[in-house]
Amino acid sequence: MQNAIWYRRGSEEQITKKTRNPHRIPGKIMLALERWERLFPDQTYVVEYPRNPGKPIGDIGQALDGACERLGIERTTTHGLKHTAITLFISGGGDPMHAAEYFSTTYETIKKNYLHLHPDYQEDAMHGVSQLGKRPERNGTKRRKMGKNGTK
Repeated sequence: MQNAIWYRRGSEEQITKKTRNPHRIPGKIMLALERWERLFPDQTYVVEYPRNPGKPIGDIGQALDGACERLGIERTTTHGLKHTAITLFISGGGDPMHAAEYFSTTYETIKKNYLHLHPDYQEDAMHGVSQLGKRPERNGTKRRKMGKNGTK
């Protein structure tokens, strides 16, 4: 784990249209990985076949299914975990452009599916709407009343 960067595409994996950019590992996860490394110094991979140590799993989806089953929790997918992470990030006030970059997702997808969860969603628009029908400020000048014949 050089420089706390997670390289999501393995060197043996073929390139597809799905973007899987490397990204920094959050501090809490880094602490957990460092602890794992201390507790299991002989284990090469974070996720290995339980009955075949030293061999990485080939399908993370099947591994996740098995973990959910063993824990007795509802089945989830890696895509579901990604959706949850983006939802938490945006609803916590995270920058949508940073979310798109970090989660290897387009800004259009973030805007379409998650932006309404941001605490500041449409705040500028609401300010404008609340001003509808109000006269603009006159920079401290008073308006003189018109006389009956339309003169000042």
